[in-house]
Amino acid sequence: MKFDSYSGAITAKSTDSSVAPSEVISALGLQKIVLPNAEAVLEGDYQRLGEDLLLISPDGEVTLIKDYFSGDPIPIVTQGGAVLPGDLVAALAGPIAPGQFVQLDSELDESPIGMVETVLGDAAATRVDGTTYSLDVGSPVYQGDVIETHDGSAVGIVFIDESTFSFGEDARMVIDELIFDPSSGVGSSAFSIVQGVFVFVSGEIAENNSGDMLVRTPVATIGIRGTKVGGRAAQEGEYNTITLMPEESGAVGQISVTNDSGSTVLNTAFQTTTVSSVFEAPAAPTTISPAQAGLLFSGVNRVLQQASQSSESRKQDNQDGPKASDTSEAATGQSGQNTSVTENSEGQITEGEALEGEGLEGEA
Repeated sequence: MKFDSYSGAITAKSTDSSVAPSEVISALGLQKIVLPNAEAVLEGDYQRLGEDLLLISPDGEVTLIKDYFSGDPIPIVTQGGAVLPGDLVAALAGPIAPGQFVQLDSELDESPIGMVETVLGDAAATRVDGTTYSLDVGSPVYQGDVIETHDGSAVGIVFIDESTFSFGEDARMVIDELIFDPSSGVGSSAFSIVQGVFVFVSGEIAENNSGDMLVRTPVATIGIRGTKVGGRAAQEGEYNTITLMPEESGAVGQISVTNDSGSTVLNTAFQTTTVSSVFEAPAAPTTISPAQAGLLFSGVNRVLQQASQSSESRKQDNQDGPKASDTSEAATGQSGQNTSVTENSEGQITEGEALEGEGLEGEA
């Protein structure tokens, strides 16, 4: 995944109708579109051109899908079995007129639903109106945002129901939905993770509303019952890994991992399943060691811990009254960590001095 560096100014996502496509497909009458270029599907730049969809792969290959938006968007599928549902494709493609707000849903709430608490390197969000802005500590996030990280980057976000997400480099996530009533604890949330290593701790929605928090990946959907999860949405042909992890208190919840071919349940610490395609069911759970989990998720887990601690500190400051010096020091501490975060082919994050040695609890 590639995007330009950001200066903090809001910009509109550009569309280039002059690009000559190498392949033209008509969506009329199709139930799904199968594309051989998996890299284009999972990492490509989606652009809406009227009723057509332009898909530009990282290597510059261009696919034009005619009349894709003339009806309900249909899934785009790789030959190896990664699926992007139509609603997710529409979110990645953006609105008809980037930069101009269109009320897509009369119930769409423009209030922030979360805040960035940790940023390492460059991360960005694209709003539902197509504008893109860089993410810094304290940046708000909104329903419908597409969150992306660049090479050597990571981001930690705390949402209004106290759920916390962190992502490693070259990750892409869409906040499909987050509706929450703090007074009653009732709500629902759904997130789509297209690619990247991630760790999240569910909040009040999953705790109070069993089955109302879902996380989608291109090969499976994770149903959450109040817990902590680490995962890797991998490239086609590689195993997507999902691990149930203990929370800081030691508590362990339960998740179900499901696709069209089957389902499996994880309910003990460090149980792990793998799946590489919607054409195969998630593997039977195996239990990995804390050290193995550290190799997979330790860096991203540390970003999540920082985000959670920052959020707690912020709430405490609000209760006690703001302290300018503390705020300045916190901001300086965060910005001082915006360096040297990289991820290898196994999903391990190798971090700079600021995070060195800070892995999972119990890691050897």
